Amino acid sequence: MELVTLDYRLYVFLWLFGTFFALLLAVMTAMHSAHGHILIHAAGVLAMVFAWGVFFSIAGLSNRRSIAIKDDVVVVKSTFYTSRLLRSEIASAEVVSEATPLKLGRRSNGISMPGLRTGWFNVAGKQYLIDATRAANIVLVTKSGSGIGLEVKDPVAFKRFLDTSNSH
Repeated sequence: MELVTLDYRLYVFLWLFGTFFALLLAVMTAMHSAHGHILIHAAGVLAMVFAWGVFFSIAGLSNRRSIAIKDDVVVVKSTFYTSRLLRSEIASAEVVSEATPLKLGRRSNGISMPGLRTGWFNVAGKQYLIDATRAANIVLVTKSGSGIGLEVKDPVAFKRFLDTSNSH
């Protein structure tokens, strides 16, 4: 089973945001200094290093996203977290349609920006690990009520695989 890959526009967004942040910081520093020409270079360089560090960190971490089913365990690796779930703990696997998307509440830890939602979110009072580029299209609900929301390439086939493997 495969997660949906990240869109290149996410990386463009991150790069533009970082560049804007770097230029804004450099201009603000130069405006508040009598020796603006020296500080604008230092602030600009530092801000650009920070922005590019964030950019490459998220780009690198996004490559670790995966889902694997080994033996009796579903292993989900999101950008920042790894979650292991025994198949016996899964109460249901539900395909989520685009017409009625999963309503994410407050993000408790993770990232939510255009092109990437990853981390822990509140969904109807329960904690869910979400890993999606647009919206989760399959949700694994545990017997405790929490869950994992994923955006996989073929949610119906993934659900069918989980259902048939759980019945054996």
